[in-house]
Amino acid sequence: MSISFAEYKDAFAYAQKEANASGVSRGIEKPVPPYNQWSVITLPRPQNRNGHELRCQVVATEHADRVARGYEADVGLPAKVAGAA
Repeated sequence: MSISFAEYKDAFAYAQKEANASGVSRGIEKPVPPYNQWSVITLPRPQNRNGHELRCQVVATEHADRVARGYEADVGLPAKVAGAA
């Protein structure tokens, strides 16, 4: 599901708020005719992205301690290992 905005700044603000709240990265897609709206989508883990998910701007959480498992690469952290403290 995507949410659309008329202006980039509104799309980015929403994407950043959602990424910070959930720890899951969001993507911002450039407007294309005939829609002419900036779209914000929830991205899968980096290793599972394809197609339009690779062409959008990634907006990751600003809180490194709240990154969802599998999204560490979006913020430049090493992957979490199961069972590690």
